Amino acid sequence: FTYIDNGAQVQDRIDRLFRQLSTPVLTDLQLRWRRGDGDAVVSQTPSRMADLYAGEPLIVALAADSAPTQVEITGRFGAMDWQQSVALSGGSAAGGIHALWARRTIDDCLGRLAGAEDGEPVRQAVLKLALEHRLVSRYTSLVAVERTPRRPTDAELKSGAMPVRLPAGWSAGAVFGRLPGTATPAPLFLVLGLAGLALAGVLRRRWR
Repeated sequence: FTYIDNGAQVQDRIDRLFRQLSTPVLTDLQLRWRRGDGDAVVSQTPSRMADLYAGEPLIVALAADSAPTQVEITGRFGAMDWQQSVALSGGSAAGGIHALWARRTIDDCLGRLAGAEDGEPVRQAVLKLALEHRLVSRYTSLVAVERTPRRPTDAELKSGAMPVRLPAGWSAGAVFGRLPGTATPAPLFLVLGLAGLALAGVLRRRWR
């Protein structure tokens, strides 16, 4: 994602973007999550890691029954193999992480939709995630339901006109005043035409 707010910056930003894309820092990235002496069982998104570019963060969300204590990162640095282990400590609980993981997982599922012969399994997976985490997706939406009744259920329903509040600076006369008279005078012309025909008939009989 490259934000450009000035047309004069287009060429410079595009050149910088292409230079960045042509020289990734790390490629073929893979993550191995560890807990203690063994591998941790996690659900990671994105499932396929993108290349890492200078100045760009790489964000990974994962779900696990217990938090991993270490992650091993492997990849290619140019023509050389690269590896790094990072201890996962000092983290804190935060709300909304489950929604981030679910949203990223839904994106992964939809990314497989184009090459899938049968899209129903993908649809069911997206539905399950979106409903569990209350997310809007291609197959789900949010509906507002009023929980506070305005009248008792046994009370009679009445109807009436509701007052309309105008926006600040508006006048009632401008909104509800007399409408412009834009109708054509066709009825008047019709009456005058009939009167003219009647008068012409009278004059013709007198002329005879």
